[in-house]
Amino acid sequence: MPVTLGSEQLNLVIPAGSTRFNFPMIFAPNTMMTMTFYIVNTSDIPGGSNSYLQVNISNSQSGQSSNIQLNAYNYGKYIQNYPIGNMWAINTYSIDITLYIQYTIIQYSPYYSPVIQDLTQLILTPNIITNSLTGGCNFRYYGPISGLIMANFPIGTAFYVLDQQVEGTSDVTAGSVQVPWANNYTENINVAAAGAAEDNNTYAFITDATSQQIPNNVLSSNAKMNWVKVDYYSSSGTKLV
Repeated sequence: MPVTLGSEQLNLVIPAGSTRFNFPMIFAPNTMMTMTFYIVNTSDIPGGSNSYLQVNISNSQSGQSSNIQLNAYNYGKYIQNYPIGNMWAINTYSIDITLYIQYTIIQYSPYYSPVIQDLTQLILTPNIITNSLTGGCNFRYYGPISGLIMANFPIGTAFYVLDQQVEGTSDVTAGSVQVPWANNYTENINVAAAGAAEDNNTYAFITDATSQQIPNNVLSSNAKMNWVKVDYYSSSGTKLV
């Protein structure tokens, strides 16, 4: 389970026709970031403009870069478990662009793959400050993992995992619980003998066939998951779980 090292949110102004390299963020070795960033002043962008704000992110582990072009319609991204080496932005617009960034720094782990998602339909804002429902979701499940019947979640819908708590069931042997939240991510929570462990980081997922198998595909060894907190969206207004 990655260790959270800190979190922050800020607004950055990238002047018209300029490149900004001096992002006031810490890109320390052996860390990853979970981050939401988006253009704040999309309403100021001239209609029909073919320009863009290009956000460049270098992967400190692979050395490769992701070049993300934002505009008034594709205005932001949610990235998860990304080992950032550097980050800079190029503004090709004729107006200043304000970029909002909210991020959490966690300890690097080779077992977590980077994820990048669009913010064109749902603003995936990590639930760092408030306990209210996360953006775009209208229901919350809070209880044992055995009661989270995700076969009822339609494929392609967004959900957020806000909290997970595991308890060791052996007095002498360490335990673990593995929850495959999606086909590209499995949460693995280790716990000491007779101990407890909690992961209250916010994770955003899109339901797929692997998600729908929960709780039947959850694995545990000398441990049990006491509770999980999940926000999810129901377009019909019907409680799914």
